[in-house]
Amino acid sequence: VSNTDYAKFLKIKERFRFIICVHDFDDNFHESKKLTDFFVDLIKDEFVNTFDIDTFSFEDVFDVSVILMENYKYNKEQFTNSCKLLKSKIKQSVSQIGNKLDSNLNFSEVIRLFVNPTSEDNLNKSCTGIHETDNNQNDCIIEGEKCFSIILKEAALQMAELTKVVDENSKIPNFGIKSSHIIQESLSKFEKFMSFSKNFSFINKKKSELEAIIDTSLNSIFLKQLNIIREMTISHFKSATTNEDVPADFAFFTADSFFVREAEDSVRPGSSWIYSNERASLHSILREISNRRKQLISERIQHAEHTANAFQYLQMQQAQMQAIQQQQFGGSPGSWNIGCAYRPPDSNLNISMGYQQGRTNIQISMIPDEQANLLGPNGFTSGVGPANLGVSLNLNL
Repeated sequence: VSNTDYAKFLKIKERFRFIICVHDFDDNFHESKKLTDFFVDLIKDEFVNTFDIDTFSFEDVFDVSVILMENYKYNKEQFTNSCKLLKSKIKQSVSQIGNKLDSNLNFSEVIRLFVNPTSEDNLNKSCTGIHETDNNQNDCIIEGEKCFSIILKEAALQMAELTKVVDENSKIPNFGIKSSHIIQESLSKFEKFMSFSKNFSFINKKKSELEAIIDTSLNSIFLKQLNIIREMTISHFKSATTNEDVPADFAFFTADSFFVREAEDSVRPGSSWIYSNERASLHSILREISNRRKQLISERIQHAEHTANAFQYLQMQQAQMQAIQQQQFGGSPGSWNIGCAYRPPDSNLNISMGYQQGRTNIQISMIPDEQANLLGPNGFTSGVGPANLGVSLNLNL
């Protein structure tokens, strides 16, 4: 662009607009003014070195805008707002493009695919040139490394979700099948996007590296999964041993079968994953729990035997004391007790007398006869006789 072109722009009061979009912007970094000044300085330096600074000022010719975008996955709202700002800047700059942007196209989605494409988009863009540069081995290796990194990143995101589950102390169902699917999917993608290359040694080498890296990460998740299964097995074993009707050997066999079944379900088919060490450690823990249970039962039995022996000894002592008491009082006169009561006819007097252990007790009380109105004056109490004289005799021999 010559100075004459700049002069034409100045006459019609138009400027060159630079719209600089920075994606994956960190939300913690709020110094956007400094970032804008940085780009302005870069453009201004080029402007000063190319044109006569005395003739034109930088602000008269250039309009620089910097739009900061966060990652779409982590802050969709900020990303959408930045897209709206970018759209308005473009509409202000070029009316023709602005009219197109007024259509029903999702501008935010278009920008997202441009600045933050999916792994499939990255693979397509990175690997489309492989067949064109296949004659150049170095270019093929560079493109292959790009595909390798993108596929590995996608697998890492899937494994991060699985790691989150085990970190929350939850078992992953069908972990072995899921692990195999992640590896097979990654290898298939790599083969697909390297299909134009004839460098088979490089492809096989990268496939082996890809499988080894993913397998190592999945194996660490597998070990965490085994710890969760072990804790579940111990819990089931303790619950079974609380029932005294369940034999300890049967509970041990059931717990071991449960661990093996769950561990086999977590092993990736075709891998070298093993769980023999974890199983041996589990056996030691279960045996220790079983021995403690046997020791506790033995202590309970001993305590019950000691209690029974003490009770039997007390019974013997009581029998001996009763025998001694019978021998002591067997030849002496026995104690005797006697008592009698009398109520005079047509009166409320009640006279009672008792003799007990050498003491005589006479008691006179006035108790109304509740049945007098029913019996009449010539009732059962008309005279002293066997019917109205009560006598009790108690003799101890």
